[in-house]
Amino acid sequence: MSLEITVPGTTELYKAERRPQPNLRPDQLKEYVGTYYSDEIDVLWSIDLVEGKLRVRRKRFEDKTLEPSSLNGFYFTHSDDTTDITYLLNFQRAKDGKINQFTVSAGRLEFLPAQCFIKIVFSKTLL
Repeated sequence: MSLEITVPGTTELYKAERRPQPNLRPDQLKEYVGTYYSDEIDVLWSIDLVEGKLRVRRKRFEDKTLEPSSLNGFYFTHSDDTTDITYLLNFQRAKDGKINQFTVSAGRLEFLPAQCFIKIVFSKTLL
């Protein structure tokens, strides 16, 4: 799949091609496992490895499978009666190379002004 964009009033053509999802081995996925805390919103999220896939557990919500989008990026979609929200998780590594936090962004939500996007930092805990 590819996307071509022409800038109006010019002959500039930009092409983008969809990259295949990374194929991460179970030993690579284990690096992401842990409990993460956001002091911004006082919430814990747990990432577990279940049947070869990462799952996110959030209080008061059903567990969701994380789909890889890049080497350190994953996503899941939360759906309920009124909304479908795709959450993007981008993991960061400390200087020692170990995963130490992720940011989660959810894009624009319809009840927020157009310029507002949710982006929250979760840090790995020792729980």
